[in-house]
Amino acid sequence: MLRLITAAFLPLTVLIFLPFNAAAFDSRLVREVIIKSGMRKQVERIPQDVLEGIQQEQHLKQEPAMKSAELVAAIESAFNPKSMEARLQDEIGSHLSTEELREVLNWLDSPLGKKLARLEEKAASPAFKKETAHALQQLLKDPGAAQRLHLLERLEAALHSTETAVDTILNIQIAVISAISAMAPTQPCPTFEQIAERVYKNRPQVRQVIAQQVVGGLLYAYRDVPAGDLETYIAFIESPAGSRYHQVAMKAFSDALILSGKYFDEAVSELIAGQADRSSI
Repeated sequence: MLRLITAAFLPLTVLIFLPFNAAAFDSRLVREVIIKSGMRKQVERIPQDVLEGIQQEQHLKQEPAMKSAELVAAIESAFNPKSMEARLQDEIGSHLSTEELREVLNWLDSPLGKKLARLEEKAASPAFKKETAHALQQLLKDPGAAQRLHLLERLEAALHSTETAVDTILNIQIAVISAISAMAPTQPCPTFEQIAERVYKNRPQVRQVIAQQVVGGLLYAYRDVPAGDLETYIAFIESPAGSRYHQVAMKAFSDALILSGKYFDEAVSELIAGQADRSSI
């Protein structure tokens, strides 16, 4: 685990204001939700996404002094999937009741819930993005496309898919820029917080682009799902338990990614400093 503070070292005032069920949640239920919802696989993809982002930036800049093995090690440590999942489990378990978790699991274990989870897993693959680009225009020509699009816009609004996608993209971008800045310090290196502030200023522009891609992706991913099934899905998402779950999970995922990004910034800075010390010997 990375820098997790145990309860034994927390001040008494902090312990008093922890969520009332912070130490009492059913970890088995939370773990089931994380696995069956696809969050585990999403977390497992993060290290590769960060590495690919850095490699893309490296093509536009001079070769950094850091060895690729050291870079990969820093990514795997800071964005360790097991550590990130542990943080997700703590956040979700501390903010959802056992009853809410059971309601979410009842949905995920239902035939429709399983079917949609499989479609969402497929939609997360790189191959799917290529398929979408080629097939979307054809789907939009369908006579019923406008009504279908309206239904999927309701689904997107309920899921907050665009906001989740934007948060993920921006937080990965912050980690990438932070690493590139540290590896090629031609001028005073900005702090992690300064980089985050600059990147977050672009949120409106990024959101405008991503919103169109997300709705288009939903249109293609759910192209064979009957409208009635989508209505059932929306009803679950808008239910008290479904709405609460998506709100908590979205924030937990974003917070875990931000924290890992800070760890990565520190790890890269330490590696650069270590290389500088060795080169001066």
